[in-house]
Amino acid sequence: NTKPGIYVYNGSSGVDVENVYFYGGSQRVYLGVCDHIRVTGCTFDTTGYGVIQKEGTASSFGIVSNCIARNASLDFVELNCNLDEKEVPLIPAARNWIIANNQFSGSQGYPTPGTENRFIGITEVENVTITGNVVERSRGDAPIHLEDLRGETIISNNIISNCVPTGGNIGLIFILNNAENCIVDGNIFAITDPDLNEKTISAYSSNSQSYSNKTVFSNNRVFAANNNILKGLSIEFQSPSSSTLVTDNIFEGCDTVLGLVNTNNLTFSGNKLINCKE
Repeated sequence: NTKPGIYVYNGSSGVDVENVYFYGGSQRVYLGVCDHIRVTGCTFDTTGYGVIQKEGTASSFGIVSNCIARNASLDFVELNCNLDEKEVPLIPAARNWIIANNQFSGSQGYPTPGTENRFIGITEVENVTITGNVVERSRGDAPIHLEDLRGETIISNNIISNCVPTGGNIGLIFILNNAENCIVDGNIFAITDPDLNEKTISAYSSNSQSYSNKTVFSNNRVFAANNNILKGLSIEFQSPSSSTLVTDNIFEGCDTVLGLVNTNNLTFSGNKLINCKE
């Protein structure tokens, strides 16, 4: 329980971890500098980190799919890229990751807030797709925490419900610091648990400042019930070259649909607001 479960050492390529049951411990699939890694059909039961990138390394062309994570005490997927002193990705950089069709069914200690208790925590990775996942009862600082992303990030067709962002990060999707070209499409964001009705939560929250952040938030459903406080989007401090398109979404039961601070070039069109307060 104190060592990695499966350690994919530097130089590895073409590794499949399939239909494995992990119980307890942390760092269950531990990645060095490697590529073409596939973790599929596995169960992570009462574990810490499920799939984690070793600090100071980067791996590419990875897939985590059709897995179950339950009663987690740390992030299910934790990926980071190697950076130089100017925060430029080193070679090999982390790039081209797909996290698809997984089920995250609860953090240990929910609904008490935590920090490293997320579905996904990703930093400095180029080209990420997060799609078709069902995430509930995460208590980390955001169930999907993304930071300093390059390339294109696609978050689509996920169901994210009754999660507890904390530590100042109020978004079910939280884009921290610098990120670019983020597409959030076709997701369901829901807060319905009566135990959460004292907390302020947003479906999407961003304070991306430096890069040209081109965000599209489209065709999503955002809804709250049982007196929960839910915002649609909370966007702060985007650079003058940023742009945000919010289109064709349904917001139902939200306290605030948009909360903006120093936000540039935002278009809000074609959305439906039902029983929203502000």
